Amino acid sequence: MPVEREIFRDNDIRGIYPEQLDEGVMYRLALVLSEMYHPKLVSVGRDMRLSGPWLSRALIDGFVRAGVKVFDLGMITTPMNYFAAKELKVDLACIVSSSHNPKEYNGLIIAKDKGRATEKSDLEQLAKGMMGEIHLKEKVKGKVVSKQIMNRWMDHVFSLVNPRAIRPMKVVFDAGNSVAGIELVEALNRLPQIKAVKMFFEPDGSFPNHLPNPLLSATLKGLSKRVREEKADCGFSYDGDADRVIMVDEKGRVVEGSLMTAYLAKYLLEHRKYTTRPKMLYTSVMSQIVPKKISEYGGTPLLAPVGHSLIKAMMRKNRAIFAGEHSGHFYFKENNYNDSALVGTLILLMAISSDDRPVSKQVEEFRIYEKAEEMSVKVDDRDRFIEMVLQVITSDQSSLGKPKQIRRTDGITVEYGDFWFNLRPSGTEPVVRFNIEAYEVGKLERRRGQVLSMLKKLGGHV
Repeated sequence: MPVEREIFRDNDIRGIYPEQLDEGVMYRLALVLSEMYHPKLVSVGRDMRLSGPWLSRALIDGFVRAGVKVFDLGMITTPMNYFAAKELKVDLACIVSSSHNPKEYNGLIIAKDKGRATEKSDLEQLAKGMMGEIHLKEKVKGKVVSKQIMNRWMDHVFSLVNPRAIRPMKVVFDAGNSVAGIELVEALNRLPQIKAVKMFFEPDGSFPNHLPNPLLSATLKGLSKRVREEKADCGFSYDGDADRVIMVDEKGRVVEGSLMTAYLAKYLLEHRKYTTRPKMLYTSVMSQIVPKKISEYGGTPLLAPVGHSLIKAMMRKNRAIFAGEHSGHFYFKENNYNDSALVGTLILLMAISSDDRPVSKQVEEFRIYEKAEEMSVKVDDRDRFIEMVLQVITSDQSSLGKPKQIRRTDGITVEYGDFWFNLRPSGTEPVVRFNIEAYEVGKLERRRGQVLSMLKKLGGHV
């Protein structure tokens, strides 16, 4: 089938199966990757998606045709894929996955360079190669070896935490029928003090209960209800490939990604010894409580662009110890600068255990600002729309008043005395993402209404 350019995103490959991404495309991807990187050894895994067995088989066949030895890892998580790249000393580690997307999607996530993420330039080169001719030399075919990585991954994860520092508690885990379930089962076997209430642990790519996307309020409703019913200490919800997690407290109230980042930063800074002010990364769409608390507890906050490959590269460059995103990605230097929902969960459980108060009381200090849930605004031209907004807010006719500061990282972040908002273009859809936060309780809805009114007048559809 013809290869569509739009399946190549900024950080990975995603498309609808089989209309945009089928076995033929996956086979060809393996051939082009072999031409680009000349690997001798690769690993291939997949998540729980229904098309995964066929697409991973096609990918493996392509590598074998190119003379590459393949470790078939079976069903794994994306954090396990990055771990495999370094642990197994492969030249490329690939997982057939489409993260939190609906069931009709699938894709490919590639790790290189001992666990480094592929960047936008890598994927642009890959897309170009897919459109051209492939020149394969006649050579001996590669071979496939089945390999199990779970035990080594668990040993690694538990080397990063102290399970004895986790007190007995009751916790609800919603795996969302994703591959998070296969990790959680193994981890909970090592945590007998945790009374686990398990929701949707069986991997099922038809997603019979809800989409594996913890950013959606609809996804978290069942978890919040179950936490209250079970009188649990807290609950966790995971995405499709287990690299993101969102927490709810004992009241079933969502602890958003920004609050989780601030909470984790506080714990790390208070409970680990650092000779200097360690660097921690946050993004422009996160609550300002994050840089505030990082500084307050002795760290150095650094503003990073949204996107896992960009954050990982910036962490390495600055030797940052930790980074968080509003979406529930948490990155740790000790995890080779990679993100992991499981590592994040275990450190959160350690943080909860370090304080006798309920989780709601522990995170109360971070709820001093009001931040709205991210919205998508449909537009005809993303970049042009943002420029139009800039023209309005910098004019004398702006109803919002004169901005104190405008930053051009990830679209635009516009700072006022009592609130800020961010507009950033989506890399995959004809929309801009809208985030807004007020510094005073009671101000959010009025300011949000003012900005949305302006966006609508400029042609945005909310």
